[in-house]
Amino acid sequence: MLGTVVAALFGMTDFSRIGEGSIFAVPQPFVFGAPVFDIAAILSMFIVIMTETMADKTPSPSPASRRTSGSSR
Repeated sequence: MLGTVVAALFGMTDFSRIGEGSIFAVPQPFVFGAPVFDIAAILSMFIVIMTETMADKTPSPSPASRRTSGSSR
């Protein structure tokens, strides 16, 4: 909204086509064509997601539970 206001102040907006459109419109699905699914992209994202999930689920030792060299235990 701020960008539109700034553009209007500099005279860079054109609202002339707003009156030409209909009040209600139904969106047309797949205007740019059917979706394309690339198997390489799917597999690479699968590997990334599985790696992140394993890192989240694998317990790591807490720094508070480690003994230090100066510990009296």
